[in-house]
Amino acid sequence: MSIGLLLEMAADGFGERTVIGPRESGITAARLRSMADAGGAAIRERNAEAVVYLAVNGPAFPVAIFAASRAGVPLVPVNYRLGSEQLDGLLAQHPAAFGIADPEHVHVLE
Repeated sequence: MSIGLLLEMAADGFGERTVIGPRESGITAARLRSMADAGGAAIRERNAEAVVYLAVNGPAFPVAIFAASRAGVPLVPVNYRLGSEQLDGLLAQHPAAFGIADPEHVHVLE
């Protein structure tokens, strides 16, 4: 079973049920599918070969996982606590990646 199929099953089975975050303000399974579709399209438009995720854990992380799956590229989670030399070395291995970062870490991707 692929992660994309898992999302399809969750969206078809749970629809408007919250699957990420608080029940009142979280992301529903249907919304997660929509966000993953949009993210996957953005990744494909940029011909990215991977998705680099440089941020703290939060709702954006599962969206990034499913968006990367939709685009057919790997997700590369990077520890933002690494030193700048280590980060530069890791990021240099993925020059054609689509980057996702917290506002505090976006400068690392530039």
